[in-house]
Amino acid sequence: MESAIPKVHTRRSGKEKPHMDLKLNFRISEISPNCIRCGMIENDFHLFLDCPFSKITWIISDINLNTDIFSDNVSMAHIIACIVNNCSNKASLNRIFSIMWQIWKARNDLKFQGKVLEPTQVCFAAEAMINTYSCLIEQPHLQDNIDQSPSERRMEQLPEGNRCYVDASWEHNKACIGIFFHLPATHNALFIKAFCHLTESPLQAELLALQLAMEIALVLNFTDTIFLMDCSTVVDTAKKGNFHEDPSHWSLLPIWSQILTFLPGHLLKVHWIPRHLNKLADKLAKDARGNPSSPPIFSCQNIAHIAYPSNQCFASTLRSSLRARNCTVNHVLCF
Repeated sequence: MESAIPKVHTRRSGKEKPHMDLKLNFRISEISPNCIRCGMIENDFHLFLDCPFSKITWIISDINLNTDIFSDNVSMAHIIACIVNNCSNKASLNRIFSIMWQIWKARNDLKFQGKVLEPTQVCFAAEAMINTYSCLIEQPHLQDNIDQSPSERRMEQLPEGNRCYVDASWEHNKACIGIFFHLPATHNALFIKAFCHLTESPLQAELLALQLAMEIALVLNFTDTIFLMDCSTVVDTAKKGNFHEDPSHWSLLPIWSQILTFLPGHLLKVHWIPRHLNKLADKLAKDARGNPSSPPIFSCQNIAHIAYPSNQCFASTLRSSLRARNCTVNHVLCF
């Protein structure tokens, strides 16, 4: 009779359970108490607010939260209540918990599967969760999105590398520019606001923003950078590479000529992204509309640069070395 017992029953019998329990306990005991990204002791406060990865995620999210205002001796419940009551009108519980859940998921993906995500991807995933929920409770709206989706431009898969989000706004012949660099390998970030007078069109403003971003990448030696824009005209023209015969508009030809003459060709890696994924650069561009006569601000909140002055500070390097051809930088934050 014993020989007739199916093997699957034998594997599920109690004889093997102690071995499985030991194996499970052994695996759990190997999990490090340190943060997989920065090596600090990981608790809830560090995971969700204090890790450099989390800090960048919150500051580039729609909540635009600087987590340095909180201390680790305050409960998470009080911190969440403070965010809801004192931050932007987009700081709803739904959005806060969605971002926290995606931060936690990104941590687990890296720790247990080796899958690397960027703070921007965490924000996008959180927004997708919120939008999906909204669509599910509004079926007509969901159907409209389904009907429109085939005609919308599809985003390409982005290659690995540093990310540079670029956007510009245009008003009264003045271009206001927002640029956001993110370096996934080190979780460093750079926020830039700039402006340019005597700009003839929004299209010129977009191309001038790309030119400035490339000039900054060259000064900082960000060679492996992917430039991301929601201006399809500039992106498509850059991909064609036939600037003299097809600059997309005659007014762009002088700027394309400067880019070809003074910037290395390997920097011109430009990809299109939907506008809703370029919110931070858009916000920086709108903020750049402030008083242009104010002295430029170059500040650093990167703890690695503050604690170790020998490390290159991006803000200091730009202040001393950047000589932009057409634009004036009025604010740089190294984070």
